[in-house]
Amino acid sequence: MYLSIEHDGDGNGNVTVQNKEKTASSTWTIEESRYQGEPEQPDGDPTGEASVALVRQELIAPNLIELAFDRDVKYATNTETYQVTVDGKDVTEFTIPCYFDNILSIRLPESVGDPENASIQVKICNQYVRDEKDNYLADGKTCDVSWNPYYTKSYTSECGITIKGCDLVKDSILKYAADVTDIMASKHPEIAEALVAAGADIALYPAEQNIYYIPEEREFYSPDAFGVEDFGGTVELPTTALAANVERDREHAMYPDTNVMAHEFGHAFHLIGIKTADPALFDEIDATYEKVVLQEGKWANSYAGSNRDEYFGQLAALWFNGQAETQTWNGVLGPVNTRDELKEYDPESYALLEKIFPADKYFASPWAKEDTIDNFDINGNPRN
Repeated sequence: MYLSIEHDGDGNGNVTVQNKEKTASSTWTIEESRYQGEPEQPDGDPTGEASVALVRQELIAPNLIELAFDRDVKYATNTETYQVTVDGKDVTEFTIPCYFDNILSIRLPESVGDPENASIQVKICNQYVRDEKDNYLADGKTCDVSWNPYYTKSYTSECGITIKGCDLVKDSILKYAADVTDIMASKHPEIAEALVAAGADIALYPAEQNIYYIPEEREFYSPDAFGVEDFGGTVELPTTALAANVERDREHAMYPDTNVMAHEFGHAFHLIGIKTADPALFDEIDATYEKVVLQEGKWANSYAGSNRDEYFGQLAALWFNGQAETQTWNGVLGPVNTRDELKEYDPESYALLEKIFPADKYFASPWAKEDTIDNFDINGNPRN
């Protein structure tokens, strides 16, 4: 991912909501949660009214129920509050991966076989769910859960990678993302085949949402990482999740001058595709990183130099001139941000990337070669 936050977790922990606000620049900022560190259940009976309500109960993926409350609540993540039945059978092994934006997620242990026609209910078993005034969600109510899938559209690239999204994602973005995968895989169709065989796909979410709306990402919710925009695919979770940055959305994207799709899909390309289809090339990436970064000291004080995976992700974006730049190395970026500068600064990494990606192709606008912002040479000297 394009932040130094690991994409891992056991998916079994209850977590609390992190309040957020949107700044004038339309990026998400972390705010102190007033429910941070709350106990798993309230102390004593509620003192308010039974005015908290559920406004939506839906199955948004074959194994994910979403409950939406009419207000911000606390103590919602206690599994004892809910009894889930599918086609008349009690589901006892469900988990609650997260609660945010007044939405609670319930992960079922198995996918519902016929979600459109299944009979699913959630019963409220206690009065734990409360708002800040101690008003509560009444117990004893059984709610019918309707099938309303999060993903409503998809587009499959020529190389076989499926790009999917909800109604708010524009069709043009799906198509653009598909074209990016085709260009990245054009030199090695066998790598694309390995990705498809592993179930790798790309999920896009709109600017109105955050990455944790993606059903596959609910288990990775963290209040400390609420502003993360993108996750790269891995063997364990082969879905690459991406934001509006795919179309260089300068109003909403956290990194408007970095092609985060090339970076994040680069992770899937590397950790799933290359590792499976060409183990020798996978080992060569390791060896090159070891030599140029750890031994020669290139990419020092940058994200590319932080570890092997981010070395490849950053250079994948850079290969297609999709990298932001800074005049000096600042711990994340530096003055090297184009394919030509890579060849000048680090010819061994250039030779490695030339084996993997096409040397005669760039992406279409707004990430075309002519759209590149390159104000400094490799030593940080202004070009003008």
